[in-house]
Amino acid sequence: MNPRHLAFIAFWLTIALVRQNYAAELTSVPAVLRTTLEGPSLVIPMALSYQQVVLEKRSGNGWKPLAVQYPRTLSREQMRNITFSLPAGTKAEDVRVLGYRAAKFPSRFVYGKRVFSRPDAVLPSRISAGLDRLKSKSLQDANLVKGVKEANLWQVVDNQLFVYNQYRGLQVLSLKDPTQPVRLGALRLPALGRQMFALDTTGTQWALLGRSNGRNRSGSFSLFLLRVEAGQPSLVSELPLEGEVTEGLWNGKYLSFLSTVLDLKQGRRTQMIQVDVANPMAVKIVQRLHFTGTHPAFREQAGHLMVKVKEAGQDRLHEVVMEGGAEALKARAALATPFRLSSYAISVVGANLRVRNFDKDSAPVMEIPLAWRADRVLPLGDFLIQVEDGDLNDVGSMDPAQAGKSARVRITTANDPDALVGEWQLGPGMVAGMTLKGDHLLIAQWVPASLTKQPLLRTWALDLSDPSSVARLGVVEQDLSGLDAWDLDLGAVQPLWIDEDTLVWYLPAQHHPRLWWSAPMPVQPAQPDAAAIIPATSPVMVLCRIHFEDGVLEASEPQVLRVRGRVVATSAAHVRAGFLWFSYDVSDEVSGTAMNDGARVPLRPLPNQIHTWLQVMDLRAGSPLLREVVSIPGPLLGVTQADAQGAVIFTHSDMSLRRDLAPTRVVQACAYDGVNAYLLDDYVTATSFQSALALEGTHLYLAKETGRVGVVAVGYDAATGRLGQVSSWNTQSYPTRLHVTSGHLLASSPGNLEVATLTSETGKLKPIASYDTPVNLTLPVGRAAVTPALDLWIPAGMFGVEFLQKQSLGRDAEEVAR
Repeated sequence: MNPRHLAFIAFWLTIALVRQNYAAELTSVPAVLRTTLEGPSLVIPMALSYQQVVLEKRSGNGWKPLAVQYPRTLSREQMRNITFSLPAGTKAEDVRVLGYRAAKFPSRFVYGKRVFSRPDAVLPSRISAGLDRLKSKSLQDANLVKGVKEANLWQVVDNQLFVYNQYRGLQVLSLKDPTQPVRLGALRLPALGRQMFALDTTGTQWALLGRSNGRNRSGSFSLFLLRVEAGQPSLVSELPLEGEVTEGLWNGKYLSFLSTVLDLKQGRRTQMIQVDVANPMAVKIVQRLHFTGTHPAFREQAGHLMVKVKEAGQDRLHEVVMEGGAEALKARAALATPFRLSSYAISVVGANLRVRNFDKDSAPVMEIPLAWRADRVLPLGDFLIQVEDGDLNDVGSMDPAQAGKSARVRITTANDPDALVGEWQLGPGMVAGMTLKGDHLLIAQWVPASLTKQPLLRTWALDLSDPSSVARLGVVEQDLSGLDAWDLDLGAVQPLWIDEDTLVWYLPAQHHPRLWWSAPMPVQPAQPDAAAIIPATSPVMVLCRIHFEDGVLEASEPQVLRVRGRVVATSAAHVRAGFLWFSYDVSDEVSGTAMNDGARVPLRPLPNQIHTWLQVMDLRAGSPLLREVVSIPGPLLGVTQADAQGAVIFTHSDMSLRRDLAPTRVVQACAYDGVNAYLLDDYVTATSFQSALALEGTHLYLAKETGRVGVVAVGYDAATGRLGQVSSWNTQSYPTRLHVTSGHLLASSPGNLEVATLTSETGKLKPIASYDTPVNLTLPVGRAAVTPALDLWIPAGMFGVEFLQKQSLGRDAEEVAR
């Protein structure tokens, strides 16, 4: 072919490609169309090139859609006029018509279902199939970890303090200057400590008797051998112990333990063992004695070591021969008193290290916390922000300095989340949410009502540019009169940034299940219509807007959305393209409305069906503009492809295949055009409705408890408008919590944390790590934070902050997954 012809073809191909890209960019750019008023109708002469035509009405500072038409979808004519009927009392100057040339949804979407309701699929209480599907194994009482509050084990050896706490493990602090302790190192162990033994005079060899809360031997006793070098402890070996260990004793050569064991022939009896720990790498049992009776304990009598047991309801003493045993028992009792170091008395009280003047009964010279709750965490450079939420029971009139469970902000180093740098008290009340803007931390705190004031939401602005010295920028309070903690789900509060300087605290309402008093009961006089006593309105959510610019806080008046009927659920909220999206479920039908005898009415409506409504707020004009609610198939899960033209929304609902099985989750994709929501596709999953779920873009990740437990990924294809499974991941345990953050999917369950990477374009999952965790800990992965360096931080309550460093997350799946 002639080169000139080739160049000519290439030129026009380039022009066509540019036009195509330009048209794609204009997808969400509407044109204001010319209109003509003909009586009560508004007529728009137009050509077939417009795909979507929207009638909007002025509302405040914005516009609200009233009606939508699709000329090319609904007609085969090449050209026609579009007609909208104006609502009564609407003037032509108060409306406008927008036209979109590019189609946003598949052409078939307007034929989809757009009015939805679903049955209340709550199973009868006698059916427990939903619980059985969790595949949990029942444990014997003897193997359960008892919920006993543990006292800290501590001892001072060679000017060093060794403290063991079941949540923080073994901590080592230098007390060369008792008024300025220095934290040298720490080692966490999956065990509830019972006793700790210093095996030498330098504090380098230690033995810990503890009850395991690990995954493999939950509830069983073990002896952990530890070594401390340069203040850093490490685990040398572990010796599993038999039975229920009640007490241990160290005589300088052997460790002796008393336990209650089960003999198949003689029943429960006492066992005493002596353990040689001369070689920590290979500890061995050198002697084993048995006694009839249970509940053993060491006792000293007339310089002799005795074993006390309870037999036939009587206490009996048995003498045992152990060199130095009686002296070791007396020495152990002396460790319970404060330790004298120079002129100071050292003690560990609760979770605090306390230093007093030994000869003076005065206030402590120094007191620092060794452990604290971490309910939220945010990384900030080389530091961590740890927030303790506090307690709802704190009353507003309490002195913040005396509030033991008041909310607090703590700053620690990122290298050591247990090394406290600074602390800020927020006082009584519970933290409901927090967000970071640069070096400024904004915290929402629910303050309950007191005798002098109504409940309120307090917003703090703290300056963390110098983490060692937290400074307050400002604080504002928003009055929430008429509401209390019973009305709001404070655990689901979301901080949503509308723009760079506008923050909205989204507080969903707390909805409670029907209780026994929901059943009909006799009343006088008779009420023929039960609908007459349905509550007129129910709260859905509360919006508290905050403007924060240049360190200055300004609060707007809170806004409460109430609707008619009984609201039974409110979804999480999403902010997209200047719009706020959420849904709520309403039970607005009452069984037994037509009473037979006219003398029995329900105190609460008994639902036959649940209706789910999508609520969209336009926040582009400043004050929220409520659009008309739209019926959707189920609670809102996510929003994608959102702009002024519309959005694709994801919902889910439950479907009972059989009454003896747990409800199955069904996922739907719907096209929302501002006025209606049309069903594009639905997908019946192989997971129960109660299973964990996470969302990322156009992909949903659901926990799967049947067959091989794990996670399945369901994806939405924007080109076809269809849903389908795109990936799966077999996990070691059934995930009870899922969360997506920074390209990682976190799956948490008691005793296990697993991590996989995901590809946002395809939804594909690749496992990269699996970790054993204490069985009494289910990590709240929904509050996890990932730094740009891919370090993962998860608040773990009394366990502090669990963190996984980049080198752990970056390994290949074959190397790390177990």
